[in-house]
Amino acid sequence: MPQNLLGAASAVVLSITAFAISTSAATPEVALTFHDVELSITGQLTRYIDQVYIIQTNEGLLHVPAVLVDCIGKDCEGLTL
Repeated sequence: MPQNLLGAASAVVLSITAFAISTSAATPEVALTFHDVELSITGQLTRYIDQVYIIQTNEGLLHVPAVLVDCIGKDCEGLTL
C-alpha cells in the first residue's frame, strides 16, 4: 500500500475513534435499579414521560416504569414521580 494511502487510512481511523470517544463521553449513562430484585439496567436516558424511563441500551430501547426502579446518574437529577 502506498505511503499516502496508508497515512490517509490511519487519519480516518483516528478520526472515527476520536468521534466515538467524544460522543460516548457527551452522553452519560444512567442505572435503573429495581426495588424488589437484584437487577440494574444501564444505558442512556432518552426520555422520561408519564412516569416511564426510556433508555437506550446495547440490547435496544427499553421502557421502564419509574415506580419499579431507582434512577442513578446525572441525567436522573430533577426527575420526580
